[in-house]
Amino acid sequence: MPAGRVPHRVVRLTDRWPGVDRLRPSDSDHRHEVASSNTGWWVSGLAIAGNSASPNDVRRRRPGPFQLQAAIRALHCAASSYEHIDWAAIIRFYDRLLAAMPTPVVALNRAVAVAEIDGPEAGLILLDGLARELDGYHLLHSSRGSMLERLGRRAEAADACDRAAGLARSHADITFLTRRRSDLTTDRPTRAVSTDAS
Repeated sequence: MPAGRVPHRVVRLTDRWPGVDRLRPSDSDHRHEVASSNTGWWVSGLAIAGNSASPNDVRRRRPGPFQLQAAIRALHCAASSYEHIDWAAIIRFYDRLLAAMPTPVVALNRAVAVAEIDGPEAGLILLDGLARELDGYHLLHSSRGSMLERLGRRAEAADACDRAAGLARSHADITFLTRRRSDLTTDRPTRAVSTDAS
């Protein structure tokens, strides 16, 4: 196969790693649900190269974007729960992916992972740096809404969810984001999280 060509045969990532289903967030956990929707290969239906490698294989070789994406997903699937995901390793793979495929969507996905290590304020700074390129992308605004909510900035989070709902195309996304906006405009205070890295 010529260099740089992607194999025609692809497989659904959920078929390659069935364990991903146990990491799908519940409807009650907004942060996990938004995070899972932000990474392009976290959603069901993602196609990757049929010969994609595990994280260990990727470390030994010079992987391309498809293998790096597969390695990131494999790290999610290897975790026993969301709380046990190796975010530091995921960020390292995102760094390599961003070098190989420097797109704003990859940068957005990396920002979501950074927020899990360094806190929502750090993630929000990265997202704001992508605002010009991704202003019309609903996942930018839903990600901002999640991080603003974690910081206790509910009014801004509600506005971000409203903007995301206006840009979303699927009924499920619109319903979820509209519900989140409604929840954020009620009189239920949210404790702001610490922005210090632990």
